[in-house]
Amino acid sequence: AKELQEYGVKISVLKPKELKKLGMGALEGVGRGSKEGARLVVAHYKNSDQAPIAIAGKGITFDSGGYNIKTHSSIAHMKVDMAGAAAALGTVKALAMGKAKVNVVAVMGMAANMVSENSVAPGDVLRTAEGLTIEITNIDAEGRLVLSDAMWYARDKYKPSVLIDVATLTGSKVRAVGNDYAAVFSEDDELIQQLTESGKKVNENLWRLPLGYKDKLKSNIADLRNTGTGGPGATTAASFLQHFAGDTMWAHIDIAGNA
Repeated sequence: AKELQEYGVKISVLKPKELKKLGMGALEGVGRGSKEGARLVVAHYKNSDQAPIAIAGKGITFDSGGYNIKTHSSIAHMKVDMAGAAAALGTVKALAMGKAKVNVVAVMGMAANMVSENSVAPGDVLRTAEGLTIEITNIDAEGRLVLSDAMWYARDKYKPSVLIDVATLTGSKVRAVGNDYAAVFSEDDELIQQLTESGKKVNENLWRLPLGYKDKLKSNIADLRNTGTGGPGATTAASFLQHFAGDTMWAHIDIAGNA
């Protein structure tokens, strides 16, 4: 990310102490099990006076699953779990290199989801910068945790006109639409249409899946659970993220499988 400064991109990197100070307990919590801890990496390219477009990216540099450790051979591929952040940063780089007349900011929640004596454990409760508390029912559902604080930061600091998050979020998405489509979720029909048409032009096909099943995220001890009690997993994950979009026009793109 720092290399993009030569193209006029402003880069800032927040470390665990700063994340704690801002109340970003979800992002900080996911990184707690690794020696390096979590980061929030922000890449802002401003070549327009319009309100920015914000892209929030999931940047899990390795996903062990934490204490809900992955037991499938797919664990060997979990360095790809930073693909959402890579897509967000790559978008900013392409726009900056092309000197596009846009205002765009990538906000990337970065961490390695590892197992140690410092790791968050299932049953713990984390507080997000949004102010919502989350009961951790599965620490392998960590991507939505880092995104919750990244999305809040994008909204709070940049007041974007639109917020799009990109993440390798759920196996359910792969089971629903496979690897040839990314799944897109939003309540804004026009935004869905714009993203779908843009995807067709560059052979990055999107398929709309529904939002809903918010009742499956209810917790007895916190505002939300980080996994649903039943219901389609890709949708409950998207509905979880919707809590952190506020009033901003928002879409979630799940790129699991086709990352």
